[in-house]
This record gives sequence, structure tokens and C-alpha cells, in this order.
Amino acid sequence: MVPPMPPIRPLTYIPLCILIACGGTGTSERPSGKPQGNTQQVQQALQDIHQLDEVSFSDVRTASDWLIQAVGFATQQSQSSTLVLSGTVDATNAQAPQYSPQPVDSLVVKTEKLTLNYRNISAQGDFQDGLQSDHQLNYEVSIKTDKWLQVQSLRSGSQHQVQLQGTLFLNQHEYQVDLNYQGEISSEVDLSGSDYLNNYRITGIVNGGPVQAQIDESWKFRIITAKGDGRHSSAQSTDRNLSHRLSVGGDTYQWQDVYLAKRFRDGRPSQVDNEWTARGQILKNGQSFGTYNLDPVITGQNSGYINFVLQLPNHQIELEQTLVR
Repeated sequence: MVPPMPPIRPLTYIPLCILIACGGTGTSERPSGKPQGNTQQVQQALQDIHQLDEVSFSDVRTASDWLIQAVGFATQQSQSSTLVLSGTVDATNAQAPQYSPQPVDSLVVKTEKLTLNYRNISAQGDFQDGLQSDHQLNYEVSIKTDKWLQVQSLRSGSQHQVQLQGTLFLNQHEYQVDLNYQGEISSEVDLSGSDYLNNYRITGIVNGGPVQAQIDESWKFRIITAKGDGRHSSAQSTDRNLSHRLSVGGDTYQWQDVYLAKRFRDGRPSQVDNEWTARGQILKNGQSFGTYNLDPVITGQNSGYINFVLQLPNHQIELEQTLVR
């Protein structure tokens, strides 16, 4: 029997920037003179690698969510006793999606803003809650280009493994990747609230032109919610430990003791002075090259932004910006 699958519903994480060469991520640099040649390549690579963890993982979960919903809808519309893994699901009107059986060798999902193409799909498990239950899901996906990314997701109990192979884009730059996400997911929910934890280690290879990177990062995300007396509150944290190794133009760059931390309460940055953290350095051929710093800028009462910056010898790169409002 085919397990029940959720209906098509509108998703908010669009576009999927690792699969299409969409716009930048809001990073910028404060140069002292225009960087040229190898310097420009290095700075681009540093920005791209900073975005790798959260962007790639979030986008893959969204691509998987679209696939799961589309397969469920196609199976229901076909009244099939086995999963339907081909055809076209037109969800441009998310409230009234349509299914047609062509093409027979791939699954096309049309949304209001983009079209996703899936092929070589295999799925086992209960997908009623998306990727939250035990499953094995394999597919290739592309969006707007002829570049394909192979995705393998395996969940057993609290253990979750994701493998990515193929082409992805970071800040409009194309890379070939072979990445492994190995982690643990836990959640507790009761009448008083919930506690949700993602704890992953990301390893693998990222190559693009002259850039070759060995990825090694630990990433932890936790959100706690509480409710009572008609009120709801939440506390959210993200912690990253980076140990990457980058090669560009014969030079080697090594992340050393890099730790980044963010804290939020009810969706707003909190404890900026003592809990938000950016520390560690990048070595170039064994010598100090750049240091991580936190740069909070307050522009008014309870407003402004918080930057994670990388201070290089002649440039300060803004790697990530969080609005305070």
C-alpha cells in the first residue's frame, strides 16, 4: 500500500540558490583599492564557502519537500497502488494543482516562480511528515539549467545522512561538489511547547575553476518554544565550527579555531554583547591571513544590523548580515 502523502501546498523558500545562478546573498566587501586576479578569486571563494552549510541544506530540504508532495499528488491523481515518479505536476495555482502523465522518464514540477525537473527517483519509507520519519530518498534535480545535483537522504530514528553530488551554485558561482551531511535530529513536543535540535557535521569536496576546497564543518541549530497564559515565546540558536581547507592559485588557506554563534528570542537577535560570537582565523600557507569578527551596527533605537566579517590584510569582507528590528 502506498503511504499517505501530503497535498501540494505553497512553499516560501524560493528561489533555490544552490541549483540556479540567482542573485547574491547580501554579502559585500569594503575594499582599500579594487582587488584583482587571484585576490578576487580568493575573496569570492571565502564568501561562497561561508554560505555553503545553511543555504545548501535548507534548499535541499525544500527541493525534497516539493518532490514528496508532487509524488504524493501524482499518485493520488493516478489512483495508483505504487508511487508515480513521472509526469508533470502544475502547481502554478497551489490551491488547484493539475497532473498529467507526460513526460514518462522524469517528473516536472511547475510552481509560480520556477520549474523543477527530477529524474532517477527512488523512494522508500513513510513521507507523510516529509523527511521527519524513517526513509530512503534518492533523486537528481535541476532548475532552469542543464546542471544536475544528485541527492540521497537516509533517515533512521534520530540519525540523518544527506549526500550531494553534482553541480550547485553559490553567489552565482558554479561548483562541482561531493558532500556528506551526517547528523542527528531530535524533537520533543508537549502541551507546554517544543524543543527541536539539528546537529550535523558536513564534510567533502567543493571544486570550481581554480578553487578547490576540503569542507569540514560542525553545525548545530536549536529552537525552543514555550506557550502558556495565551502567550507564545521562542529561543533560537545556531553554532558553527569551521575547519575548511582551501587551495587557490598554488596557495593554501586553512580555517583555524573558527567559531560562529547567533542567538534569537521571538525572532529578534538577542544577547548580542555576550552570546553572539565570531572568532578564529584563516591561515595562508601557515601564516595569519584573516580574522573573524563581529560588527554590530545600531542605526536607531532597537534597529540596525549585525555583520559577521572577515578582516583580510587590505579588505574587510561582510560574510553575513542580520537585521535588527
